[in-house]
Amino acid sequence: MPPQIPERSLTRKIGAHYLAYEHHLAAIFFIAGFSFDVFLFQAIDYVWKHALIGTYLCIAAGSILWYQYHTRTDTTPDSLVRTGLPFVIQFAFGGMMSTLFIYFFQSAALIQSWFFLGGLFLFLIGNEFSRGKYRQLEFQVSILFLCLFAFAIVFMPSFFGTVGAKVFLVSTAVSLTLAATFLLLLSFVNGAVLRNTISHISIAMLSIALLVNALYFAHLIPPIPLILTDAGVFHHIERTENGDYIGLAEESGGRNIRSLFTKTVHVEDGGSLSFFSSVFAPTALSAPLAHEWQEKGETGWVTRMHIDFQVSGGRKEGYRAYSEKAVTPGVWRVRVRTKEGDVLGTYTFIVVTGTPEALQEVRR
Repeated sequence: MPPQIPERSLTRKIGAHYLAYEHHLAAIFFIAGFSFDVFLFQAIDYVWKHALIGTYLCIAAGSILWYQYHTRTDTTPDSLVRTGLPFVIQFAFGGMMSTLFIYFFQSAALIQSWFFLGGLFLFLIGNEFSRGKYRQLEFQVSILFLCLFAFAIVFMPSFFGTVGAKVFLVSTAVSLTLAATFLLLLSFVNGAVLRNTISHISIAMLSIALLVNALYFAHLIPPIPLILTDAGVFHHIERTENGDYIGLAEESGGRNIRSLFTKTVHVEDGGSLSFFSSVFAPTALSAPLAHEWQEKGETGWVTRMHIDFQVSGGRKEGYRAYSEKAVTPGVWRVRVRTKEGDVLGTYTFIVVTGTPEALQEVRR
């Protein structure tokens, strides 16, 4: 009979091999996990997206409470719970961060929201290589609050059926209240550790809340949960009897790098163009939006027309609207924005004098 390897010795050997390849495994699991979240997030509907993020939150919060309880009752440094739970916490935060990043990325005008999205992405990357910090209560609770706050920003507009500053402030208040409740539970689980770290935790939470509020009121956070799903400029748009929109679009003949990012449209003197947009909003959410037509002048962008409309949620492909404007040669853009100035997306194009060589019919 072969000699039996003690279970404790086998566990240590496995742990030693893991530590030797930890960074490689972290990169592999990061890429695989992020790809899985992208696929899953696109495949499930809006309610299940909220359920997915909420599940990650519950796993993270429960694991933190369990870990802190175990460190109080079991002083064995290499016990299975104390060794394994940080991985569970990291996995939950990683899944939640990647899901939230995809959510905000879909809704963001990158030029305006790059700072916020960049910060969220750095947190996402840092999560995959910060396993050691997941044993520190200050780090655990700070990341938990950040994810909780981001989820509140996503969920509250759907709950109230609208977007705006008031809803965002309610999201802040709800996040702080839930975080305070979590700290109260933590005080019963491991009050000694909490008393030693409460000042650092409080400062971290308040700093996160103030920073995110500053970014929001500076219009650097996308107007979640509204998502611009389609946009384009056409020579003519009309709505059919069955509710579809048919537009005449100019075929792009450009072959230079600039044409990949900015479309050139030919318009005869005194001609006009139509801009079409489709905005996704959850069921029961209604919000005032606008098409803001701007022309680039010598000193910057000048607003030439502002068309307001009301978006109503519930349609999977998005709420569709279009506006029409007489244009002159030059560089133009149309911004799809909220009443308070948050930009869902920007469509830039160049207008030149002339007759388009070919038009194609596009159905939306």
